[in-house]
Amino acid sequence: MTPPRPSAPFFVGDDGVVTWSERHADAWIGLLETHKRLTRTLDAELDARYGLTLSSLELLARLAAAPDRCLRLSGLASAARRSAAASGTWPCRRRSSESSSDAT
Repeated sequence: MTPPRPSAPFFVGDDGVVTWSERHADAWIGLLETHKRLTRTLDAELDARYGLTLSSLELLARLAAAPDRCLRLSGLASAARRSAAASGTWPCRRRSSESSSDAT
């Protein structure tokens, strides 16, 4: 196995397994740890102040940015990478002049 060049982000061993250089592994792990801490902190603050999670805020933001501030539940679930069951609590009311088949 040839050791990685200092500037190479990864190398492939004789066994075909890809290994990050120590520098790049540390950078990625640091990024992931920072993301985890930030997400947990934001979740806690949003919950304490407004009773919302970061995921809930994302769904509300997507609804607010949508045309007429309305999305089909399946579109909302897809956009937020959530299952239809998990996002089923975000109903969208349509005007009565629209057909009931469009109201989901």
